[in-house]
Amino acid sequence: MTKAVLISCGGDPLLVSFVLKLWKKWWYTEVDKVYVCFNTEMDKEPLNELFANFVKEPKISFIYHPYTIGYGEPIREMLQVCREDLVLLLEDDGFIFRPGIVEGIFKGIENGEYDAAGSPRRSCGQEIWDISKEKYGLIYEGLGDKGPNFWPNFFFCKKKDLMETDLNFGPTGWAPGQYCKELDYTFKEVNAGDTFVWTSMQLRAKGLRFKEIPQYHASPFELQDRDNHQGNWIERPPTYLHGGSLSSGWSWNGFLLGRQPIPDTINGLHEIETRVAFWTLVSDLVEGFEAFKVKYREGIVALMIKAHLDQGLIRTKYNVYKELMGL
Repeated sequence: MTKAVLISCGGDPLLVSFVLKLWKKWWYTEVDKVYVCFNTEMDKEPLNELFANFVKEPKISFIYHPYTIGYGEPIREMLQVCREDLVLLLEDDGFIFRPGIVEGIFKGIENGEYDAAGSPRRSCGQEIWDISKEKYGLIYEGLGDKGPNFWPNFFFCKKKDLMETDLNFGPTGWAPGQYCKELDYTFKEVNAGDTFVWTSMQLRAKGLRFKEIPQYHASPFELQDRDNHQGNWIERPPTYLHGGSLSSGWSWNGFLLGRQPIPDTINGLHEIETRVAFWTLVSDLVEGFEAFKVKYREGIVALMIKAHLDQGLIRTKYNVYKELMGL
């Protein structure tokens, strides 16, 4: 069976380049095609440089929109042009840095061990949470985010199963009194689901068998988790990472442009320190983009000063992630 990865991106050319850098280094041979779709406007010069860097790469196809199209639409567009049998949904902060991870999970689908693999997520209203748990006998206890839905990041499945949904992969809502055939339930209150929630509901209703895999979502307390062997580090070092909302850096309302309000909680500030560690990492390790990097790094410095971030903590996280990724 042929395999493809569908990468949904914001407006940060360094993040996209970094994801592709890791792909070429660690798991290039494990997929036949890479589709990249941008869901927002990008700076023209770095965009042109990004395209020029991969113009001779036969495995890559780009879809670009000079405007914001949301988070569900890129998945639909890539899926409709994709010709491969199996797909991996990935976001622009989905970092895979060990060989064999992608190949191994796809192999389980090919062998019939399961129909799809992904990381559980709540991101939905209480009634969806409760009814799904009862209907499918789900267990919400355990490490990390738990719930009836799946992240649209590190999600593996057959293309045909996604094509048999209504192809609405974005946020979805239900009104009081509205009947949901997939849950066989009439909602009593307003319920909403984030990106890929409605798709997850449809896939469950189709009777798919799921393999649960960790999301390895980066944590504000990554260093403590590493030292105490908990969280992402409870069994062994993670072999891939979800950086977490890194597209909030260089975007129309991004932190690195000074347009995003600074969190006013300790946890929120530690979260931003984690993101700054990643943003600094990609700006250091992605080749080229020199003119753009000047503005990018100025945004990082301005954010660190404005938010009074701990530079030592950021540097330590930077080194942890760099070593973990083998870079």
